[in-house]
Amino acid sequence: FANACTIFIANDGKNVWIGNNEDEVQSTKYRIWFYPAQKGNYATVTGGYVVKKKNTNFALTNYSINNEHKEACHRRDVATHYLNQGTSFQLGDITRILEKSAQRFPYKYTTNVSMAVNLKATTINLYYKHDFTTVASLSLAEELKKGKHHQDMETFFPENITPVLENTYKNKGITSTIAQYNKLRETSYSKYNFKNDDVLNLAIGWIANEQTSDALELLNCLYEYDTTKTVIQTWIGVAYRKMNKIAESNNFFTKVLNQNPNDYLATLWGKQDSGKITFKLTDFEAAERVWLVGEFTNGLKNPIKMRKENGYWTCEAILPKGDVSYRFVVDNSYYVDSKNVLHIGKDENTLSKMYVW
Repeated sequence: FANACTIFIANDGKNVWIGNNEDEVQSTKYRIWFYPAQKGNYATVTGGYVVKKKNTNFALTNYSINNEHKEACHRRDVATHYLNQGTSFQLGDITRILEKSAQRFPYKYTTNVSMAVNLKATTINLYYKHDFTTVASLSLAEELKKGKHHQDMETFFPENITPVLENTYKNKGITSTIAQYNKLRETSYSKYNFKNDDVLNLAIGWIANEQTSDALELLNCLYEYDTTKTVIQTWIGVAYRKMNKIAESNNFFTKVLNQNPNDYLATLWGKQDSGKITFKLTDFEAAERVWLVGEFTNGLKNPIKMRKENGYWTCEAILPKGDVSYRFVVDNSYYVDSKNVLHIGKDENTLSKMYVW
């Protein structure tokens, strides 16, 4: 896979946007400084070579592009893909590009800070720890009025509730954990982040660790708060199937697929016919070639070529029953399945994991 932070410029003639994904290890802390101008303007200069402007929009990673040099990089290419599609850009468009080009867990280096900066409006929109559901919007003019100062990045955002829940689960079990979640949601909704998928991913992690009944309790708790969120329903289906409760499992898969027959996760888990699995990805839009690989292909010896069809990369594979690991080769780089957050391995050796019924 590619360790490549992304930065891009979007200019529609009315506004100029700067987008940036900054990747480092997940534990990295960040701080933002504000310095009012003194005796002129500031500039940041990088040495080595000069890149001259050729296009209105521009995307770059941390690969050298001197003398037209180009490295395979899905993240740069997907940013360029969406930049070239747009004729005008609003915050939502820039956020979508940031999200599409972000590096997510389980890799060692993940997108910890993302910025969408409107130069004309002098507005800085911050996203933290690859969570694009919560934005902190700052007025640069207002911040500079405060004089020279700084602020830790995490203080702009609600706290991650999962460490609190994990500690309670470890010491008191699932019943106390559910009770704590409900209480904090009622009393401390603004303090903790209840809008992203952190708690959902905690439950999925419990499924991976064979704590499926406890995971199901937490998933059902989340479902009570949001009965329309299909990803929660899908993972409830997975948990029930892991517990060999076939009817309950199929009920949840069917709910999702009735709403959207193309729902990828529900298709992956809920439409397994004699081991035939359909992979249908909306990622890698700008890639030239994508293959599915795993133990069932002997790695790169017999990769399954995916085809582009109606905006998806898709293929079918007959897989053996039990635990199966896989990943994708995208223009010579390895990527896990971003929609299926079950994983095994570590860093560049990470693979996606699924259960074949």
